[in-house]
Amino acid sequence: MGTWASAVTTAVAPLCWESKTFLTTVSGSDTITLLPHQGYLVRTQPNTQLQGRKFAEFMVAQGSKRVGILAVQAPFALPTQKIVGEELRKHGAELVAAVVYDKDKTTFRSEIDQVLRARPDMLYLNGYTPDVTIVLKDLYKAGYTGAKIAQAYAVNQKLLNALPPEVTEGTFTIAPSPASESAAYKRLAQALGNDDLDPYSCQTHDHISLVALAIAHAKGESTGTAIRDHVRKISQGSGARVESAVEGLKRLAQGKEINFDGASGPCDFNEIGDILDTKFRYEQAEKGKFKLLKIA
Repeated sequence: MGTWASAVTTAVAPLCWESKTFLTTVSGSDTITLLPHQGYLVRTQPNTQLQGRKFAEFMVAQGSKRVGILAVQAPFALPTQKIVGEELRKHGAELVAAVVYDKDKTTFRSEIDQVLRARPDMLYLNGYTPDVTIVLKDLYKAGYTGAKIAQAYAVNQKLLNALPPEVTEGTFTIAPSPASESAAYKRLAQALGNDDLDPYSCQTHDHISLVALAIAHAKGESTGTAIRDHVRKISQGSGARVESAVEGLKRLAQGKEINFDGASGPCDFNEIGDILDTKFRYEQAEKGKFKLLKIA
């Protein structure tokens, strides 16, 4: 349950479907659900298509016309580049440069210089925390003063704490947002002693509930095939809406149908395992802290 990095999920998934083991993931690369997984995989993380559209719309809303991308070598790098480029064109903007880099390098100055030659007014830093930390430092040294945006898992509070505020100032972040007003979210927040849960903790918590409820719906059969065949029967459809596994298990024991919504929100999946929709959280770095812009 809960594989995170797309490269890890891509490696693990074949082992799962070949052994008929059910896999739940928070990875975002489109290629994952396009694998021949035979239904043994669902993900609660929005795919690259949905995230790319949200990023492009937000960048255009900030007034950007010329976007550059610096991306880590990962399964999502090129699909994201393609989707963002297409979405930008729909709104009268353009992708002027895109460079994929090796995450193990100690400096990315040459890649940065290559992108900056295209004169972007916004840079999408599509990597992970360790490499984006270096990218931000190198951008500051290069004198770049334009806008920057990244995934919230890459530019997080730990990164802000590690760098001088002037290096990160103004950086936008976007992340899938959990259902912060739901009973499921509030219950999990109380259990963890944290009122500000990240989306991945919420999603993986929901993974456990989904699997437990699917097993119960399958009359206790806990095989990967049983979970695959029953997970949508408890997560979407016409059953009574429930927001906890305990409540769902009670109703299933009574022979009633359920529709589970978790701390991450509705858990409705399409035929290849992609989550259908979710809200996003938009923040901006300001003096070493994050300022919430909106949840939409």
